[in-house]
Amino acid sequence: METMRCPDDDGVTQHDVVDTQMYKQSRNIRDSVYKLMTVNEYQPFASTGFEAGTSNINNAQSIEGIHDNIHNSHVNVDRVYALWKSIHPGVQVQPQQSKEDIIMYKMGKIQDQKTRLYPFRHADGTFFTSPDVDEWNSTAKFGYRYPEQPATYFENDDAEGLKKFVCRRIIDLLGPQTHELPYPPVPKEAVEEVSKICELANECKEGTAYMEGAFHIVPGNYPTFDLNAIHRREWLANLRIENFAVDGSFFVHFFLGEFSQDPANWTQDANLIATHSVFSVAVGKTGCLNCIQDKEADAVVSGGVSLTRALLERQLKDLEPETVVPYLKEHLEWRVQAWSGKHVKSEDLSSLCVTVAATIVESPDGPGELPKLGVPEVFKEITEDKAGGYDGEAKL
Repeated sequence: METMRCPDDDGVTQHDVVDTQMYKQSRNIRDSVYKLMTVNEYQPFASTGFEAGTSNINNAQSIEGIHDNIHNSHVNVDRVYALWKSIHPGVQVQPQQSKEDIIMYKMGKIQDQKTRLYPFRHADGTFFTSPDVDEWNSTAKFGYRYPEQPATYFENDDAEGLKKFVCRRIIDLLGPQTHELPYPPVPKEAVEEVSKICELANECKEGTAYMEGAFHIVPGNYPTFDLNAIHRREWLANLRIENFAVDGSFFVHFFLGEFSQDPANWTQDANLIATHSVFSVAVGKTGCLNCIQDKEADAVVSGGVSLTRALLERQLKDLEPETVVPYLKEHLEWRVQAWSGKHVKSEDLSSLCVTVAATIVESPDGPGELPKLGVPEVFKEITEDKAGGYDGEAKL
């Protein structure tokens, strides 16, 4: 048995094609993982699942979404999760219902921190539960750690020290390379506006998301911005689509500028800036009960890609809405491609909704902290006139 990498019609691995595709995706994946580290809740960090009115646009990308792009990266998934837990040591799994009958639980059973993780047992015979394996020092308990987790912090039971060290390493490894692509400063009046919106969002009750002007208000813990600090503006393209909208797995490619009209060339196109993969199955060809139930329930997944680096590379005079909105309205395009390589027209995908939002980001207070993200501002005019674009607040 042999693992094939992007095989051709004769089953021969195409290493050059894989290398080119990975290079095209590498910077977006890097940006996505960096942003993922700022997510402070388990569910949006872990899952692509989306529920209208409750999902924060800032959290559109998840570790599951990144994993779907490179589906053989389970070791690195563990590493990313371990580092995220080092930064967010108190965050635990959130209760949710089982979607199907399994050997140990019936459909509808609430699974939470107390749920037994069959068949894994401690030495005394009791079953593992989530708190046993998702603490800040879980890797050390299991006899291993990653290079970004020095042993001394585990030996001294120093969770806060580890958090600061990992934050520094994340910034070093994944943070914006400002010496290569300088970020234009955000005007102070814009920071004042979003700071007031953050205060409003902090008062928002759970389950009562709404729009305040162009800002998407979702309950959460937003920062109080220091008006004298350094701020930058991040631009994000976000998508929502039913998980089984296409017969099997599929891709959503994002382009900035002219691109090939031949789908066979899309993954290597010069103006391809990112691809979001949706890992799915052909429901009519599977016995997966969970998949069938999700299909019947019109389960929606979400994803997000950063536009900031691509905008900076195009040397716009700044990243303010007055400059970026008309540019994206003219140049941003997306195409959906089935696993087979066939183009699936956006007009035929009623659940597809692509929006663009900008978030003001405050640089870290110190070397042991990550950036602070404000409430996202949605610019519906960028995509509303395009097939699969913004078509109402209910889909945010």
